[in-house]
Amino acid sequence: MSNRQKLNLTTAVTSLLMGIALIGIPNMSFNSNSPSHIISVCLGVSLLFVSLLGFSSYRKYTKKIEELTNDKILSKWTYIPQNTPVVHHSIVIEKLNHLTTNILIYIVCIIISIGYFYSPDDSAILCAMGTWFICTILFFNLHHAINYYYMVMLSSPIEVVFSENYIYFMGNFYSSHYSIYTLKDICINEDYPRSIDLLYGTVGDMASEFVLTLPIPVDSLYDPIDLCEYYNKSLTPVYYYER
Repeated sequence: MSNRQKLNLTTAVTSLLMGIALIGIPNMSFNSNSPSHIISVCLGVSLLFVSLLGFSSYRKYTKKIEELTNDKILSKWTYIPQNTPVVHHSIVIEKLNHLTTNILIYIVCIIISIGYFYSPDDSAILCAMGTWFICTILFFNLHHAINYYYMVMLSSPIEVVFSENYIYFMGNFYSSHYSIYTLKDICINEDYPRSIDLLYGTVGDMASEFVLTLPIPVDSLYDPIDLCEYYNKSLTPVYYYER
């Protein structure tokens, strides 16, 4: 199991346990007039849904790993994050996004815990302390898992694998689609440092776009051109140009 698979599984399990806690604790003495009880249950249901998506994503990710293993590899490039600013920046941004999401959910749980104290129920203190205790343990467990995953990533060589059907980079799979986005363009950016840029976006919506930048190693002369030509035919972006 790769480190990315472990992180995905840890995230899904944490969401599941936190969802169960947020639903179960207030239901020990549910008060429909208490906003904290209602918000806790709603957030718990949302986290259960997120955990189901997480487990489904984990299963699909594992399947893609198997497909990549059996796929024909066209090329591999290796980056040292400390020596490649674009890659280092991408890792740091991705880490901050994961940590921020985890922190925001924990803050909401703390607010819910505080809200229990304003409930007239006799079990208010027990609900508050139980929610705070369980969510704190789960928060720090996931926080540690996220920090460890990205610490290893920042201190290890990063590979981008070009296969027949996927581009695998930083634990993510890129093809004609990525998440909710569609591949709109593949181009070779000749600005220093040279890179292959994959532009993803929503067709018809120019505001929702992001660019996957893959720096071209110094010793790769014709490889990038061949890769662009291949993926132009196999991934069929919405439009293609080389600049």
